[in-house]
Amino acid sequence: MALSIAATRALRTAERQAQRVARRHRLTIWIGRIVVAMLIFGTWQAAAGTIVDATYIGRPTSVITAWWALAASGELWANAQYTLFEFALGFAAGAIAGVLAAVALTVIELPYRICEPFLLVLYGIPMIVLGPLLTLWFGVGPLPKIALAALATFLLVVMNTVAGIQTTNPQMVALLRVMGARRIPLNRKLVLPHALPYALTALRLAIPLAMVGTILGEFLGAAHGLGHMIEEQATFLAVNKMMAGVATIAVAVMFFRALLTPLEKWANRF
Repeated sequence: MALSIAATRALRTAERQAQRVARRHRLTIWIGRIVVAMLIFGTWQAAAGTIVDATYIGRPTSVITAWWALAASGELWANAQYTLFEFALGFAAGAIAGVLAAVALTVIELPYRICEPFLLVLYGIPMIVLGPLLTLWFGVGPLPKIALAALATFLLVVMNTVAGIQTTNPQMVALLRVMGARRIPLNRKLVLPHALPYALTALRLAIPLAMVGTILGEFLGAAHGLGHMIEEQATFLAVNKMMAGVATIAVAVMFFRALLTPLEKWANRF
């Protein structure tokens, strides 16, 4: 009895120690990020106008002023809402289609073996090549931007998810089948949970790629959007407003990345 109580206390002490170490680790990471950000912006501020002409790189303080002016005028949100809508719709469509395609292609190994080279070829084609084609086919509306974001997400998700499914222990699968497990429950309880971390990694990597596809589509032809705003300001050499648009894109990417964090924590419990 006494031994059991002592073991329980030791376990709780170890858990508290592990939590303190984890908190210190997270704090160190955030402090490091803040220091790196301060070094980048401090160097930028110091170099602008002294080493490099500020006309071409702007200044952080001037970018903040330009961002606030764009936000106050409503121009920033008027363009950002189009970009965020196109990105979110394309990313969601690509993610759902990618997971479903990965499951469908790996139910039987043969379909994926047939489709694999075509997926690799499509993945190897740069978006800068596909962008003009999609704009030609679908016009300058939101559809080509959504398609570029969806395609970038789909290819990454389907290939990573297939890799996760294929790394499931075949001996475990065979054992469960011998024990009478049917295909659908087997996939739901073993294969898909095993592939989930791979799919989430693909989603995390696909966020910036999908945003790149969206902005590229706006560069190629659009009447609205952050990409259109940046291109429009470039004609006036308004570097600070261009940088304000770039900063908004960066914040949007980090925001969508943060939305995945709870899902990743949930997946890590499997």
